[in-house]
Amino acid sequence: MKKLKRWWKKFKKNHKFEFSKFVVVWVLVLTTGTIVASYVLASQDLDPIEGLAETLVTSLAVIVVTYCVKSLGEKNSRNKYGVGENGTQKDPEK
Repeated sequence: MKKLKRWWKKFKKNHKFEFSKFVVVWVLVLTTGTIVASYVLASQDLDPIEGLAETLVTSLAVIVVTYCVKSLGEKNSRNKYGVGENGTQKDPEK
C-alpha cells in the first residue's frame, strides 16, 4: 500500500490532470457501468432498454474524439505561439 501511495504522489506531481480530462474519464466510467448493467439485465431475462448500449458507445466515441480534437488544437496553439506545456514561454534558442 505504501508503494501505491508513493506512486500516486509521484504521478500527481508529474502529470497535470485537467478538468476536461476528468470529465472524459467520468463519462467513460458511467458509460461502462451503464452498458454492463444493461447486459446484466438482459442476462437475467429482465427488460433492458433497447439500443441503450449502442447509443452509449456511439456517444462515448463522439466525446473521446471531441476531447482529442480539443487537445490537438491546444497543442498546435502552444506550438504556434511558443508556449510550453506549463504556460511559460519556450526558450527561443532551442
